[in-house]
Amino acid sequence: MTRFAFGRRRLPAREPGRAWLRAHRHELQMAALLTIMVVLPSAVLGTFAWRAIENEKLLWGERERQTYRELANLAGRGIDERLHAVERGWSTTIDSLGTAGPRGRLAQREAALPGGELIRGAYLISASGGVLYPPALASRGGPGPRAVDPETLEREREQFEQLMSRGEELEYLAHDHARAIAAYR
Repeated sequence: MTRFAFGRRRLPAREPGRAWLRAHRHELQMAALLTIMVVLPSAVLGTFAWRAIENEKLLWGERERQTYRELANLAGRGIDERLHAVERGWSTTIDSLGTAGPRGRLAQREAALPGGELIRGAYLISASGGVLYPPALASRGGPGPRAVDPETLEREREQFEQLMSRGEELEYLAHDHARAIAAYR
């Protein structure tokens, strides 16, 4: 016989899981409320904070690169100014070579120039009775360089290519820099 309580019939508990859910319904609702109201917003805020930190790191790195770029530009301008001053002094010395005294005094004039410590050596290249380098002396009177026949040019070009390939082999393949410098000279 089935008993009715307050107009409803009670069924025997067939599923124990449902009975447990009914018994702990309020606790489950509180846990869900806690999850939705506290844990989920905290996770979202934590994610946003993490992304903000990562963005700040990227921004800081970009600012650091920009600072180093500006320092490099500043140093480059300083070096350019120094080299232009040395170049002006050397241009004056080279211009004076054609008008004053023997060429042996070049070392004495170089010592008096500002930035002379930057220059290891100076060369006056003459060919066929005329000066090839520096151009300031080459343009002053005197015969210019003579035209060379094509066989001589080809022979010199082949010799140059052999010397360059030997130097590159020593430098890049054998990593023997001392011998490579000697081959280039």
